[in-house]
Amino acid sequence: SDTATLALLVLLHSALLAIPALLGAVIAARLAVRSQTLLVIAAFLATAIDGYLAFWVYLAGSAAGHVLSYGFPVAAVVTTLVLWRRLTPDAVRLIRGLWVPGALVVFAALFVVSLGFMYGGLGHPLEVSGNRFTYVLSGDNLIPLLFAQTLNAPTRPLPSHILCDWLFIDCPPFQARFLVAQSSLFVLTGHFTYA
Repeated sequence: SDTATLALLVLLHSALLAIPALLGAVIAARLAVRSQTLLVIAAFLATAIDGYLAFWVYLAGSAAGHVLSYGFPVAAVVTTLVLWRRLTPDAVRLIRGLWVPGALVVFAALFVVSLGFMYGGLGHPLEVSGNRFTYVLSGDNLIPLLFAQTLNAPTRPLPSHILCDWLFIDCPPFQARFLVAQSSLFVLTGHFTYA
């Protein structure tokens, strides 16, 4: 059913975002960070670094990007497990406490996505996302997908629309970085799971 598919996609994307987040928190704990707030910041920072790294590697070449998309999660899990064994009991307790903010992020994402697809539309998410909460909006929701598909293309040089004057924090590159960072999931499902 659409509900189960939607929940599964949110959980898969959340798990892929949680891998670098947990690694960031474990590295911070190994560096003697003992504030849960700072561990949450380290987790979000690690996720951002993973996304931007994927963006720049995909910009250099999609083949290298695919290697990173498969290799980084595996390397991050292995590194997290190795570092986890070296943590003090206090650090383990602090990191285990991060499940609450992590669960809140996942539940908030599931809530917003569920509201957006309350009346269906999972088969055509781009059309639904343009008017899910209000009147028909412009096609801005399509730009990050086009950006990610272009980065994922094997041909170089890239078309000029991807190399225009983007600011460092503009939404299309910012959102596209998560799409390309999770491209291993795209390969498994056969399409970009974007909505």
